[in-house]
Amino acid sequence: MQSISHHFRWPASVLAAIICLAAGRAVRSAPPDFAQAPADAVWVVHADFDALHKSTVYRNFMATVLPRCKLLADHAAKINEQLGMDLSKDLHGMTVFGPKLSQHKATLVMRADWDLQTFRRKLALAKDHAVSTSGGYEIHRFTRENHGQVRTLAGACWQPGTFVFAQTPDEVRSGLDVLDGHRPHIAGRGSPLAAEVPPGTVFLARMIEVGDSLPVESPLLKQTEQIELACGENAGEFFFRGKLVAKDAAAAQQVKKVLDGFLAMARMQASTDADSLKLLDRLELRVEARTVLLDFHVAAADLAVQLEKMVEEYDRRNAK
Repeated sequence: MQSISHHFRWPASVLAAIICLAAGRAVRSAPPDFAQAPADAVWVVHADFDALHKSTVYRNFMATVLPRCKLLADHAAKINEQLGMDLSKDLHGMTVFGPKLSQHKATLVMRADWDLQTFRRKLALAKDHAVSTSGGYEIHRFTRENHGQVRTLAGACWQPGTFVFAQTPDEVRSGLDVLDGHRPHIAGRGSPLAAEVPPGTVFLARMIEVGDSLPVESPLLKQTEQIELACGENAGEFFFRGKLVAKDAAAAQQVKKVLDGFLAMARMQASTDADSLKLLDRLELRVEARTVLLDFHVAAADLAVQLEKMVEEYDRRNAK
């Protein structure tokens, strides 16, 4: 998803910061609302931070990592200060979607307990800030510099708790029209993007028309129609699921061979670590007609212990 990161470095920084925060409270759920994405969208990415906060893996991992990593904690505090809200409790969900990747466009809908006056004040501090009014909405335009490149962004508050960001005011206006019901959305068109989501999903990524919308050359992906990735935790079990629909059965078998190669390399690298090999053995890869399916399920507590061991090993290596 190169175009997402290329055009949305500011929301991406929020995503990075939330990984640095632990939440010790019960919060409401923020699963994807597919009525937010327009009918012409061909990809959607959703992060449910409420589900993340409640997961065993997240709580245990952050209890282990955050105390020993001041850099992460300081970065999270800086983002909180910049936005004027506490991401560990105020940010509930983020959904990013767009048309063909080759068009380099993306819209983000964020659900957060962000005070409207704070939202206005923080954006007003941004470089080249300007405000326009469209259909009763205030649309803020501003620029941000990332890695020496200046990016133009625009944002608006749709309703208390829901915010829309895109690259231009016109794209924000289009996003607001979808939320207002003035434009059709993927939930009402039977799109595969709006298919049922597994309970407990923390991260979801879906894309259709894959081979027709790539911004880069990839012979293998050109033979692909749909891709779906989902991970999360449900009933004490961590899961990761992948699905790829190829244009024909031969292409599906080719994809499986490539993935089998990656798994073989992973097993070689973990050959001296029995616990890691056990985790890899729980990964199932199979082909059904022209669909490649990947499933991984493991007890969340067991995965949390393994992640803690990986962090400890990383610390030992860097201490030498």
